[in-house]
Amino acid sequence: VQTCALPICGQWLPIAAARPGYTFYAAPLVPVIGLAVASAWSALSGRRRWVLGAALATLMITGAVLLYPVWTARPVAPGYLQELVAPPR
Repeated sequence: VQTCALPICGQWLPIAAARPGYTFYAAPLVPVIGLAVASAWSALSGRRRWVLGAALATLMITGAVLLYPVWTARPVAPGYLQELVAPPR
């Protein structure tokens, strides 16, 4: 079951990376991705589990904070989504 976690999560990545404004289309994938992550996590043990869990939680919280204005239809600057996808150099 652990080998299917990467392809399942890979279905959501293009939506999240290319068009953050359309992340609601990935909503049906949430339960499947949750099961895949839980299955992959159960294969880990000890320190690796805690490090990966902390990294995953940090990534998820950061993503939620950055996408919150989009999800709640709050007014944002015109280039906000573009900066999320391709930050200025």
